[in-house]
Amino acid sequence: MKKICVFIVLLTILYACGDSEKLQEVKIENRYSMVLPAFLKPTEDLNDDASLQYANTAKEFYLMVIDEDKEELNAALLESGSVDSASMNLEGFCKVILNAYKENVKILNESELEDLQINGLKAKKIFIESANDNTDVFVEYAFIEGKKDYYQVFVWTLLSQKDKYRKQIEEAVASFREL
Repeated sequence: MKKICVFIVLLTILYACGDSEKLQEVKIENRYSMVLPAFLKPTEDLNDDASLQYANTAKEFYLMVIDEDKEELNAALLESGSVDSASMNLEGFCKVILNAYKENVKILNESELEDLQINGLKAKKIFIESANDNTDVFVEYAFIEGKKDYYQVFVWTLLSQKDKYRKQIEEAVASFREL
């Protein structure tokens, strides 16, 4: 009987480990694609403006993408006075979005905003540890400049699970590809 219990426990562990390594490619119309952990499932509960929303509430792992037409966004930001015409670029977009995010959470720690390329597209990313409603979270926030759109890729988990999911978070963000 002990051997059967040990076998079942080992089988469960192996199955759980295998699931975390499986991937799925998600395409949003003919605009962009990402490769996500297979344990994430589509949802509509994260943000009404998101064009891609995936989550696993049991694992407390969430991912969404919000895309904005550059011309429309620049016109709206100019009209609101949020940026001047010299700041209408990826840097200005990042500042506006990050300032709005930081107004709603308590920042515990954050990295520097990093310049990079994601599949040939100009991008910036930042890691933020924050507290909101007594919940500490770890966020990777990437801002990507496409041909006609700006994209916000926002991935988060509990701060206590940062090390467990950091690889999957970074790989998902790095997989972003404009089609």
